[in-house]
Amino acid sequence: MPVVDDQVAGVIGELESVAHAKAAEPFEPIRGGPGLGGRYPHELSGGQQQRVALARSLATSPELLLLDEPFSALDAFTRASLQDEVSAIARQQDLTLVMVTHDIEEAVAMADRVLIMAANPGRIVGEMRVSLDTPRDRASPDFSRQREALMTQFEQLVGDGHEPPPDDTGKSCTEGTQQQAA
Repeated sequence: MPVVDDQVAGVIGELESVAHAKAAEPFEPIRGGPGLGGRYPHELSGGQQQRVALARSLATSPELLLLDEPFSALDAFTRASLQDEVSAIARQQDLTLVMVTHDIEEAVAMADRVLIMAANPGRIVGEMRVSLDTPRDRASPDFSRQREALMTQFEQLVGDGHEPPPDDTGKSCTEGTQQQAA
C-alpha cells in the first residue's frame, strides 16, 4: 500500500472511530442496559426502543426537543424512569422540551410550565407554573398539591372533553342554558 493510501486509511479509520464514539454519546445518559447499541430494533422492548429514539434525537445536540406523547405506550415503571431520565438530561444539557401529554402527573413530573389546551379549535386556555425542586419526588405532598391544582384548573377550563348530556328537548344542557340566558 502506498504511503498516501496508508495515511488516508489511517485518517479515515480515525474519523470512523470518532464518528462511532460521537454516535454512542447520546446513549450514555439513557440507560438501556449493556449492548443496547449493538442490537437490532426488533430485539428491543418498547422501553428500549423509546430510549433509542430519544438517543437518536439527542445525537445532534439540539437546543429544543419536541415530544408528542413519548411515554404513553410504556408500562408505569418504565414511563416514570424515562420521564426522570429525560428531565435530568434536559437540565444537564440546558435543553428545552416541548411536550404534548394527556397525563397530568407526567406534566407535573416533567414541566416547569404547563399550557392547557382546549379542542375544536385547538387553543391555549390556561397556564400553570410548576414550582417544584428537581428531581421531582412524586410521593411528596408538594407534588400531590401541584398535581391536584393542575387537575382542578384543567377541569375548570376544559372539563372532561365530552359534550354535556342532552336535556329533554334534545338540546345539550349548554345550548339550553345559553338560550335561556339570552
